[in-house]
Order: sequence, then structure tokens, then C-alpha cells
Amino acid sequence: KIMIWKLETDNTEPVITAKESIKTCLGTDSLDLLPENCVMFFCSGAFDVFKSEYFTNMLIKKLPRFLGGTPCFTINGFENICFLDGGRGATQAADTIETVYALGVKKIIAVGMCGIYSDLVNIGDIIIPNKVYIEEGTSMHYYSRIEFSESNSELNKVLFNRLNKTNNVYNYPIVTTDAVFRETYAKEQNWREKGCIGVDMESSTVLSISNYLGVNASVILIASDKHPLNSDDNWKWSLSKKRFQYIKQCIESIISIKF
Repeated sequence: KIMIWKLETDNTEPVITAKESIKTCLGTDSLDLLPENCVMFFCSGAFDVFKSEYFTNMLIKKLPRFLGGTPCFTINGFENICFLDGGRGATQAADTIETVYALGVKKIIAVGMCGIYSDLVNIGDIIIPNKVYIEEGTSMHYYSRIEFSESNSELNKVLFNRLNKTNNVYNYPIVTTDAVFRETYAKEQNWREKGCIGVDMESSTVLSISNYLGVNASVILIASDKHPLNSDDNWKWSLSKKRFQYIKQCIESIISIKF
């Protein structure tokens, strides 16, 4: 018998909600603390870029999410957008999205990295996926049946046009998994047959939960490493020096949008 994690007949409330968690952490009933637009990074190095390149204003010293806090701030002159670290993996991504939504966010742009297993893209290319196949468990608690999650087409188009001026940018699908050491060659072949070119750990969660909450969301990913297509080659990490440049380009492109 297949386990269904979200019961279609379940109309009961969650035992704990983001709003209740926030009130417990902050000791206040006031939840309108963040601007409507939020950029969350699912990669290390973003805070280093902010410290060296921008003047920032702290909004929340420690975001009151369930799985450990993170600073949340704006850039001087762009107070309508908040920036923070989204965490790592599907569970913390969901926690972050639920928390910022409860604090007033209505639009989310996630910035991260993905491993690629296709010759259609190269390391350093940017992918703004229009759909992300789900192989993580968190989304299954929000939907009784779902194969993939989709991003906001309007937001995708705006981001594509801005980033495409200085980069190779693609809209290919990817897949999100929470089992890093179970990405087998057969699995990746199956993903390629679905049209996917890469894999990450958060994107499907970002999109599926944003859609569930009624939040417009999009994902920007840089191809950080290339998986061998067979066991004759070895995997290796490839992106290092370009990380700083990539993060800054994403920030500049996002703040140029007239939200």
C-alpha cells in the first residue's frame, strides 16, 4: 500500500503554524514585518557579497523560523525587497517560505545552484526553470498528488530578460531531490528523458509551497558542477571563483526590477 502523506479528507489544522511559532519567538502579535518581495539564497557566499558591495539595513536579526534563524535585511534605496539565507534542503526551504509568508511576503525569488547531467548546458550557465520535478518529500505534505511544480511565468520572463544580457540563460526543467547519495545513473537518464538538465535540493519545494500559499515565485540557478554520464568518469566540484560574480549579478538584476 502506497503511503499518502496528505490525506484528501483531512480538514484539521496543523499542530503548529508559522504564525504561532513567530509569536512565540518574537513575543508579539505584530506579523507585518517584511516587505512583499523576498530574495532567498540557497548557496553560501551571499552574505560576503552584501558585506563588501552594499550598504544594508537589518530588518530582523534572526528570522523566527523553526529550523534556526538567519539575518534578514534590505539594501539602501531598495527597501521594498528583503534578502536572507533560505537554508539548505527542502525542509528548511519550506520552513523559510512559511515564515516569510506569515511576515508579509507575497513574492519570492530563490537563488541557488544545481548540478547538471546534460550536454545542453555548461558549468556557469544560468537556469531559470519553468518546471521542477519533485523527488523530495516535503511537497507531498502539501499536495496529495503532484509530479512537478511550476514557477510564475511573468516573473520568469522578467528575470530571463535581465540576466540574459550578460549570461547564457536557459528555461530547461530540473528535478529536486533530498537524497543526495541516491542520484544513480539510471535515475539521471530517466530525468533526461523528461527533459531535465539538472538537479538541486530546494527548487521544487520553493515553487510548490509558494503556489500552495498563493505566492508568486521563481528560481534562479547556476550550473555549479557536471555529473559524469557514466561510471567511467568521476564527479568533481567545478564552480568556485564564479560564485561571487554570479550572486552579485543576480542581486543587480533583481533590484533593477520595478516591483
